Amino acid sequence: MIPWFFTRNEIQSFGNLSLKKKSKKLDELSEQLQKTESLLRDRIKQSRHMADKAARRMSNGDIEASKDLLNSFSSHIASTQPLMNTYVARKLEFSLFEIMSTEGFELPSALLDLRKDINFGLFAVNSMGELERLLMAESDPFEELGIDVEGSIS
Repeated sequence: MIPWFFTRNEIQSFGNLSLKKKSKKLDELSEQLQKTESLLRDRIKQSRHMADKAARRMSNGDIEASKDLLNSFSSHIASTQPLMNTYVARKLEFSLFEIMSTEGFELPSALLDLRKDINFGLFAVNSMGELERLLMAESDPFEELGIDVEGSIS
């Protein structure tokens, strides 16, 4: 099965680009990834600061203020989730294009095309029933020697 992202036009056409255009695309994706990572790091830093404030308030005995800070902390974490999803998506996209830019890369669809040309010769693809019958008819060499393997395991 070929993953759905290999069917995107942008990904299909990336393999036909020149090295200069591939490099430019990778640079653009890298820049977007760095910006997203920077935003994510800032959000994590803000969350850590909120958690520290809540911990200080709790240690000072100000329970109500610490509860309010923890509530704002949890909503801040929840609002960071879309940014984390964006970062992961961009990281995957960058990694995919980076792999695709290596020399000799072929899309999985090329493998399917190659498979059509294979002559399996004497190998019978639909003979799994025969193989199962042969395996069932095979005798157990331990049983022929009088050794009970299953009894010795328990």
